[in-house]
Amino acid sequence: MPIHQPHQRTDVSADRTDVRQAEAALVEHYPRLVRLTYVVLPPSLGRHRRVLAAHAVVQRALPAAGRRARSPRVPAQSRRAGAPLDAEPAPEGVGPGRGPSSTAYGWMRLRVLRTALAYERRPRWWPGRLPAPAALRPAAPVVWGLRLFPRAGGVDELALYQALSTASGAVRAAFALQLLEGLDESGARDLLAGAAVADPTDAVRRAARLGRPDRAGAEAMLRSCEFDPCTVQTRPSDLLRRRLRVRAVAVAAVLCVVAAGLAVSVDEGTRDPGDDPDAAGVVAPALDPAGLLRTAAERWADTSRVDFTAWPARGGRTGDGELLGRALRARSDPPGSIRVSTTPGTVTVPPVQPPRLLFAGDVDGATVALFHDGGVRVVRYAEPLSGSGAAALDFARTDDADVTTGAAVVVSRTGDSARFLLAPWIEESTTRDLLAPDTPGPPPGGGPGRDHRSGAPARR
Repeated sequence: MPIHQPHQRTDVSADRTDVRQAEAALVEHYPRLVRLTYVVLPPSLGRHRRVLAAHAVVQRALPAAGRRARSPRVPAQSRRAGAPLDAEPAPEGVGPGRGPSSTAYGWMRLRVLRTALAYERRPRWWPGRLPAPAALRPAAPVVWGLRLFPRAGGVDELALYQALSTASGAVRAAFALQLLEGLDESGARDLLAGAAVADPTDAVRRAARLGRPDRAGAEAMLRSCEFDPCTVQTRPSDLLRRRLRVRAVAVAAVLCVVAAGLAVSVDEGTRDPGDDPDAAGVVAPALDPAGLLRTAAERWADTSRVDFTAWPARGGRTGDGELLGRALRARSDPPGSIRVSTTPGTVTVPPVQPPRLLFAGDVDGATVALFHDGGVRVVRYAEPLSGSGAAALDFARTDDADVTTGAAVVVSRTGDSARFLLAPWIEESTTRDLLAPDTPGPPPGGGPGRDHRSGAPARR
């Protein structure tokens, strides 16, 4: 059976090789490409930004591996000759001494020329460091606090600089391609056409008028330090203006922080109650009456833990969801209209878990709800059955409650009497005068058995 060799991804390896060739050409001829870009860029950028833009254009001209679809395809004969797969045939240098003649350099030169000419076509409102078609990201390199300038030349170099300033970008490109790159008029025209210049013939014709009658002298001046962005001088930027800008930025940052704080406070103050998660039906577990813990009525008789966790829920309103909801909300975040009392050492931090319901019913003209918060405290909520009296909320510690200290809880106080809710394991209860401890007192009113079995609190 014949063995078929697997299909090899030669395009990927070739693409990586092309990128390496382009990088080698860029590194080898970096000063040449930067000088060409500097001459083509519009003088309106200023010398400092023009230097930075020239370096940025050349450095960003290197293509990314795997992005072949964004560049024109090269003919088959060029690929067989070793040209990059995504390269466009570009005019080469004329002669061994005039400059590089590799296809990789020609392709990089074309990319650099396209980007430099794009600066000429950008809108007036466009950021000065970026060409119009480029992405809106800062172009590297970026220099803070320094101004960069090419070294100043003589009077002739200054005259040539002023003449180039009055010409268009396409004319400056044609002039630089002929004098710096050594291209003839045909080669310069073809390269400008590849760089999307509208009328390359007119650009070459106008460029031929620059530097006359001494074209050799113009070439020497173009290669001088006046047009070399790789050999620069540094000066500080405007120090006073920089200080003012830093202060302005600091003030703006402070104002933004203050405005954000005011916006948040106004938003919280004007928030619609309908946007509250509780009002929309999303209730926290600690505020949901359906999540209250309830102990079975006979569990206390079959447990070794005899404390408030064994108390069953008693009272005639243990199923009143509205009452229990009001009590839970007041327990979690008491409003200003509720009278709050706390025994020493009792924490009032809003709980996270649902409490255990001990009692809910009507006692002595008030509706009372008793909760037990996980061995830490007992919370009593009371609201009047009639009239305009205020509701009350009481917190008491229960962290040491056991079979004796957790045997009764005060449900209500009226005048000189109090009503207690007894533990379910209490068989008998009496009152005793502490001034006469040896004298037994009478049982609480109503009888102890009926009080703790039926859920009616015993009266002292």
